[in-house]
Amino acid sequence: MAKDGFISRSKKSWGFPNWKTNCPDFTFKVVPTEQFPEFIPTKLSEKYNSGYLASSGTTGMHEGVETDFYIGLFVGLRYDKGKLDEQQYVSVYNQKNGNLLFDGYLQHPVYAERTTPLTQQQI
Repeated sequence: MAKDGFISRSKKSWGFPNWKTNCPDFTFKVVPTEQFPEFIPTKLSEKYNSGYLASSGTTGMHEGVETDFYIGLFVGLRYDKGKLDEQQYVSVYNQKNGNLLFDGYLQHPVYAERTTPLTQQQI
C-alpha cells in the first residue's frame, strides 16, 4: 500500500459493480470474516474479528461538473489490548459512469478516543 499522509491507497480495487451489489446505496451490513472483500490483504483480514460495509452518497462538484457520488466503506474490527480497534477502507465512485475517484485505507491518526473500551454487550 502506498502511503499518503493518513491515507494508504490500495493496490486492488473492488470495483463499482461489487460495491453496488454487496452494499447498495445507503445501507449498512455486518460482514462475516469469510465474506470480507478481496481487496483486504490476508495478513490484515486475519487480525479482524468482524467487519461491516456501509454506503452513502452525495452530490458535489468534481472537475467543474456536478456529480453524484457513491461512497463505500469497509470497517475491519479487532480486539486489541482490551479495546476495540477499527481500520477503515473507503472507495468513492462517480455514480453516473462508475469511475473510481478515490480508494484507500484511512490510517490510524491520533485523536481522542480513537480506540475505546468494549462494553459488556460487545464482548
